[in-house]
Amino acid sequence: MDPFADDVDFPLFTGAQRRELLDQLLHLCQFGKSLLVVLGERGVGKTRLAHALLDSMAETDELCLVTAQPKQGLDQVLIQVAHAFSLRREGVETAGQLLAALRSFSQPIMGGGDIALVVVDDAHHLDDQALAALLSLLQGRDEDNRRLHIVFFAEPSLIQRLDQLDMQDVMINDFQLAPFTLHETVDYLNFRMEMADYLGPEIFNESLVESWWQEAHGQLPLIHEYARGCLLESVIPEEATGKKAFPLLHIVAAAVLGAVFLMTFFYSSDDEEVVGDQIFSQPLPINPVKTAASSLAVSSVAASVGVESVVSMPVQPTGDVSLPEDIQVRTGGALEPLTPEQLPPVTPSVATPEVAAVEVTPASQATASSSVAAASVVPAVSQRPRATNFSEDEQVLLSWRASEFTLQLLGVSTEKAARDYIAAQPNRADLLMFNTVRQNKDWFVVVAGRYPTAAAARQAVASLPAEQRKAGPWPREMKVIQQEIDARHGQ
Repeated sequence: MDPFADDVDFPLFTGAQRRELLDQLLHLCQFGKSLLVVLGERGVGKTRLAHALLDSMAETDELCLVTAQPKQGLDQVLIQVAHAFSLRREGVETAGQLLAALRSFSQPIMGGGDIALVVVDDAHHLDDQALAALLSLLQGRDEDNRRLHIVFFAEPSLIQRLDQLDMQDVMINDFQLAPFTLHETVDYLNFRMEMADYLGPEIFNESLVESWWQEAHGQLPLIHEYARGCLLESVIPEEATGKKAFPLLHIVAAAVLGAVFLMTFFYSSDDEEVVGDQIFSQPLPINPVKTAASSLAVSSVAASVGVESVVSMPVQPTGDVSLPEDIQVRTGGALEPLTPEQLPPVTPSVATPEVAAVEVTPASQATASSSVAAASVVPAVSQRPRATNFSEDEQVLLSWRASEFTLQLLGVSTEKAARDYIAAQPNRADLLMFNTVRQNKDWFVVVAGRYPTAAAARQAVASLPAEQRKAGPWPREMKVIQQEIDARHGQ
């Protein structure tokens, strides 16, 4: 299969926080009561995530996918939704009648846990009338087992239009679908190859993909085109050159040059005499490698190159080693170390700390520079100190295990709004706030509870106050929260 085909059913790449976002959407579709809006620039993968959300729902849930067209009106949208839920009956044709039928359909069923989900892809194409009508279906629904849920996938401009509508009693949870980083793009392309049953080594790397990534600006269809072209170029030229015949003109030219060379060689050999006495071999002089005769010699070398401390290394000379002529060498037995009187005078250097002697093998005695490098003392690497400007709540969160979970209740852009929210809650003593970054701006998050697993956190939602349950809290892994806190404080 084509690994870069435009296929919405292609396996979902779960890196780059896609898996975490999908889990949040699934949780809010089950427990939340708000409008869910996933915002992202064109080509970042919103449509693929929308289909993954629908595929992850239960078989008993009723699902509707609307792909909005530019300036699509209210009637067309309502007809699609009513048709998906089998609500179109004879005499039910006007927009008002369809809305009434949808409101009746959205009422919770006693004892039933099935969900009716409407997913609108490219929702920024809807006009204001259609947006207001869909949001009105979520008004006045405070039941714990709400049936109808709506998710918009759209470009970032939609959120401003939704705010301007100012729909009462409708809470909006918006999520950002960020473009892939360079590293994530490489992982994504290799993932697509693997899902297409390619079993060889990884083809794509950062040096190859970086120029595509910069030109595409996060648009995956463009990156797909570059990757597909790269695969074709790696195959087609090789096949073409295998079938191409060698040019006849080149063969003739090579034959002529070969004939000229042979004629020149034979004619010149008859006229020239080679004088044996004038031909001789003179090998290049090779300076013998002198091993360090004692630890004092190594110390003098270290002092000349500015090494602060050197390990004392007694060395036993091996093999044929050239020494100065004024030094006598005794042969026929074991060699003894040179006495200090036999060594050239050495200028005393600054005293260095005493360190333990290290046994050196003959292989490490090739050059004096390698000996000095091997004898250098490596300073210990100190651990990164943790920042001291964490708030009390952040210090508490950082002290928890990374494998634990908590429930996120709220995320706002100002600290005052977060503190006002906490002050108004009956369980304010159990709430914690931390500061992170969202779209290069401060973002303040309020969480509640400490749980060993995500399942335990989901079960605890039922014990929260009613106002907090309406906000649709979802489990957050402490590892991710601690990374966000550290990143905010430059750790």
